[in-house]
Amino acid sequence: MTTSMTAPVSVEDLNHLFRTSVLGVMVHRDMAVLYANERLAGLLQYEDADALIAHGNLGPHLPADMHRRLRERWSNIIGGTEALERNRLRHITSDGREIWLDVTDECILWQDGKPAILSTATDVSAAVETNESLLSSLRRLEASLDTILEAIPTGIAIFSASGRPRIVNSAMRTLFQEDPTPNAEVPPVVTELLARMDSSDKGETVERGVLTPMGRVVDLVARRMDDDAIMLSATDVSDWQAQQDKLRHMAERDALTTLFNRRGFNDAVKPALRRMGDKGQPCAVMVVDIDHFKQINDTYGHAIGDQALKSISHRLMTELRDDDVIARIGGEEFCIFLPGCTAETAEGIANRLRAKVSETPVTTRHERIAITASFGLKTWDGSAPPKLRELVAEADAALYRAKQLGRNRVVIA
Repeated sequence: MTTSMTAPVSVEDLNHLFRTSVLGVMVHRDMAVLYANERLAGLLQYEDADALIAHGNLGPHLPADMHRRLRERWSNIIGGTEALERNRLRHITSDGREIWLDVTDECILWQDGKPAILSTATDVSAAVETNESLLSSLRRLEASLDTILEAIPTGIAIFSASGRPRIVNSAMRTLFQEDPTPNAEVPPVVTELLARMDSSDKGETVERGVLTPMGRVVDLVARRMDDDAIMLSATDVSDWQAQQDKLRHMAERDALTTLFNRRGFNDAVKPALRRMGDKGQPCAVMVVDIDHFKQINDTYGHAIGDQALKSISHRLMTELRDDDVIARIGGEEFCIFLPGCTAETAEGIANRLRAKVSETPVTTRHERIAITASFGLKTWDGSAPPKLRELVAEADAALYRAKQLGRNRVVIA
């Protein structure tokens, strides 16, 4: 999520998504807490989220020697020079205890119109304590390794230098196989990771976001041991991934119509456009604007205007092909990408869409509202590398001419 979102994120938006989330969620700016959900307040030992927000200062909950690096990281995230990743950080609770959280920081546009950092946090204190206990136990209690591994929630497997599994705990089997009883079968993703580890001189190899056969998402870490055996740990991050998917949907979709917003449109179309350019295939971009939409709002009210937008969105979407991409990029303005589409076909689609809009009134409880739309179309024949910005600009100019010529028509750039 970045500040290129079409609308700021509000307290109400986050409460809707995260009030009862298993993840801790906070919005902050320069150590000042702007929002927190109940889960994060509980992790930091506050009575409730309001108490944490009233406290207002994130600084005392982070190690002082990390403040400078964290401020730099947040500044880089807002500036778009540092990528999203999970970081394991030590935190101090309000009663002075130490906990460990896996934290992901993203830039959002807050409800005051200014960028802020949205942090999602998972409590991994038990995992950290378990790992420390495990390392200590491995040194002191080699003989009881099986018992220790079976008792921990993290998936653990130890493979010989030849890749044969020596120990696989029940947590690992639960993540990767339907039958939890021990067997010698190694999942392909694990075999591939071990092969990369074997061909590398690195002591550790990481594979993040792996989908297991049981439908769980895990982070895999392979570490080489003193006898050239390899210890593999698997941490279940399914809940974290699900929350990230919610955030991504929130960042890329228009809340009213559920179509892509401008950012989602750009992210979806640019890779497709590169493929069109590499293969020399034609495509087209269409900009659509509902005619006299302000009059609809002024006459019938914004609720009816919203209903009209949703109706027109659905009407356009159902007329398109599976590979076509449609977005709401402004108040009553839509953009459509037609991959692999010749100029003749694109013009036919545009005229069909125009007719569909004009022939089907928007029906409310008391009214049947006739609506038309103007279309600007830019086609590309595959002869030179295309640029989305230029295609949209030319389609938009064609739309402007359609408006000048009387609306309810298709004009080709």
